[in-house]
Amino acid sequence: MPSVYTLIDTTEALSSLVSQLYELERTRPALFVDLEGYELSRNGRLALVTIYVLPLAMTYIVDVTVLGEVAFTTEGEDLPGKTLKSLLEDKSIPKVLYDCRHDNDALYNLYKVDMKGVIDLQLMELATRSFPYRANVNGLARTIRNYAGLSLRDLVEWERVKSFGKVIFESGESRLAQPAKILLT
Repeated sequence: MPSVYTLIDTTEALSSLVSQLYELERTRPALFVDLEGYELSRNGRLALVTIYVLPLAMTYIVDVTVLGEVAFTTEGEDLPGKTLKSLLEDKSIPKVLYDCRHDNDALYNLYKVDMKGVIDLQLMELATRSFPYRANVNGLARTIRNYAGLSLRDLVEWERVKSFGKVIFESGESRLAQPAKILLT
């Protein structure tokens, strides 16, 4: 099944996205978030915020390289004060991440975003594992291999996409200075 995504690289598109996200039901997790960047942390650089919106079956890729700080301060259409920053900081809006330590570090220290309402799947996976195997947390790749139930074909495709992304992000900061539009083609 081909991936369906929308690149958000203008303030107009971001304003529309923020409005859509604030209209979602809040009783169960609908937002699955991941951040990518170069040495993602307080000392690194944030390039992309990826948000999968379950009820819409759509992935939105917010290009922080192009938008900069306005990625977090652009208000939703007819929603004064409602921004991606306020959404990420709203504890009543559940957001699912996997190992959000570096994501939080980068958001807080680079953009003053103090994420709340986070459900960290890495901690959930650790908590449900049998006792003798709780010494270390698992990375996303191991967790997907162990629990996702992917067919061999789908697992190979997932590994291919993961490897492609790794090449982009390990190629250095200069590559990440390019807009996502270039990286995704």
